[in-house]
Amino acid sequence: MLKKYSITLLEIMLFMILCGCNIDSIRVQHVPFIGEFGPNVSYSKYFYYRDYIYTESADHFELVRYDVETMEKKIIYVTEDSDDQRIEEFYGDDEGVFFVFLDYTDDYCDSSLIYHDNTSGQNQSVLCSRDDIFIVKTNSGPIIGEGSKYYSEGNKYYSLEKENGKYSIVETATPVEEQASKGERKLGIRNKDGVVVAVISKMAKDPYTYQVGETTEEIDALNGKYAEKTELSDNYVVEDGKVFGVVQSTSIEYKYYSGYDNSIIAGQLKGEALYEFDLVTHEGRILYEVKGNKKQIIGYEEGYVYIYKKSKIIKHSLETGKEEVIYEIINMPEGQISFNWVGSTLVIYDTAEHEVVGTVKVEN
Repeated sequence: MLKKYSITLLEIMLFMILCGCNIDSIRVQHVPFIGEFGPNVSYSKYFYYRDYIYTESADHFELVRYDVETMEKKIIYVTEDSDDQRIEEFYGDDEGVFFVFLDYTDDYCDSSLIYHDNTSGQNQSVLCSRDDIFIVKTNSGPIIGEGSKYYSEGNKYYSLEKENGKYSIVETATPVEEQASKGERKLGIRNKDGVVVAVISKMAKDPYTYQVGETTEEIDALNGKYAEKTELSDNYVVEDGKVFGVVQSTSIEYKYYSGYDNSIIAGQLKGEALYEFDLVTHEGRILYEVKGNKKQIIGYEEGYVYIYKKSKIIKHSLETGKEEVIYEIINMPEGQISFNWVGSTLVIYDTAEHEVVGTVKVEN
């Protein structure tokens, strides 16, 4: 039995050598993910990413700013010790970037919120704490949390105010996104009248609902066949008082859509749907559907869906059905890639090598 197994393994290795394969080429591949949905109007010039640098003397983290117009990158912050210091998360725009810096060598402050100003090049310490500091992405901008990033009970939350070029924090109410109970996901989206509409998903037969004040109703368009083994994500834009977002359907119960990666492997992705939800009438509908894992929805703007398929970026018209290839990734990375909208520019990022592998500016 051992001899037979050895021969079989040898045959497999010889086959891999002859066909030019390697171990990396047969490893499990996670599907690409959306880092920032769009096109959007939040900012239009810079893409930020975190890099990890290996050196003979000491490893360290870097926070990097990439200019989508000039394609130049600038290192804006470097840690000294990768074992005890790290850049945890960040949130940036054209003016600057907030990032959470962890330093376990500091007896007073484990976590710091630092703001880097792109104009002056200076860094400002905004908040220091022995507890977790984390950034909550909301429809109206970032909210800063202090306490535990995994359990919201007892946490404090702050809005950011800028005066004379400096930021300060003001304690505020718990954002809708942090009010979700176990098994729930919530998005708090403000409509044109200033009313916050909570869009909610939870583990249930008909999981998708919306809530305005004390009123809770189902979102029929997202329930039914789209509801099974799906979860609400923050991959959405607001256009003319309507939310346009993406829902993925998988073969697994638990998945993670937000953050810096997507834990779904290719065989687990069963389809996607682009939905529309009116923040005033509270009516929803499905605009576009993808079956299987060969295509992914990566953007939406003014009647056009942006799709990724086999290294190509495709622009699809919902009105006519016409499709146009607007970009192709020439040197396709072996690892997982992410799609990040900076204004009307799509940035394609290699998460394994920590580098931008392509950009394309779109126009409607």
